[in-house]
Amino acid sequence: MSRIFLSHANNDREFVEEELLGLLKALGFEPWFAEEDIRTSEHWEQSILRGLRRSDWFLLVMSPSAAKSEWVKRELSWAMSERVGRIIPILIEDCEPVDFHIGLPRIQHADFRADRKVARETLIKLMVDEEYSPLRRLRTIAGEWKGAIHQDKGPKGQAIEYRLTGTLDVYRNMITGEFAYSVSLEDSAIEARMIASGKSFYDRFIQLNYEPKDPGAIHFGTMILEVSAKGNTASGYFTGYGATSEGLITGRVTLHKTV
Repeated sequence: MSRIFLSHANNDREFVEEELLGLLKALGFEPWFAEEDIRTSEHWEQSILRGLRRSDWFLLVMSPSAAKSEWVKRELSWAMSERVGRIIPILIEDCEPVDFHIGLPRIQHADFRADRKVARETLIKLMVDEEYSPLRRLRTIAGEWKGAIHQDKGPKGQAIEYRLTGTLDVYRNMITGEFAYSVSLEDSAIEARMIASGKSFYDRFIQLNYEPKDPGAIHFGTMILEVSAKGNTASGYFTGYGATSEGLITGRVTLHKTV
């Protein structure tokens, strides 16, 4: 379930509670908003920041009161940097978008000033179309994964199957992660950790460059993976330098998301 941060002035709380909360929950989203006046305690600044970081979406309720709120402007400034493409302004009273942020006029908004039925339909389209777009699969890959690496040729010419577990994080189209792999050979067992970083391409492919996390270890390479439509499996191929094989290695990679 995607989380939504609702940024609004205290004077607009009634609109948020009566017009937005029920609609967003019915669409399968989890709304988050400050339930008390955040200006009463420094503790609220920490709470707001946690709420922002844990949210996938940022909804801005626009009104003259909100345009005067330094808290709303701070929240929006954070979102304009950290939630690009996931911001929806909601206009409930006459006000100027540029008074909130210089980049806000370029973002499509839902206008609740007149026909609220049309405004709801606009809001639903903006959120649902984006939520289930092809890019959605890349956002869902953040989490824990496990799977296997099939190396075509090992040190003695035999194929090797490695067990693989790890995590991936996503920011925009940048991906970082850390993996542990292990394998049992005839005369030894190998365990190691690697760090990975890469990017997404064409909404469904990811390229991850990996290297050892442990000082002194020698292995590095690249994985090219295709992510499934639901974002819960990824499979493809790798090529790199194998520390055990002491040469170029290739093979297949299959990953399944666990959390």
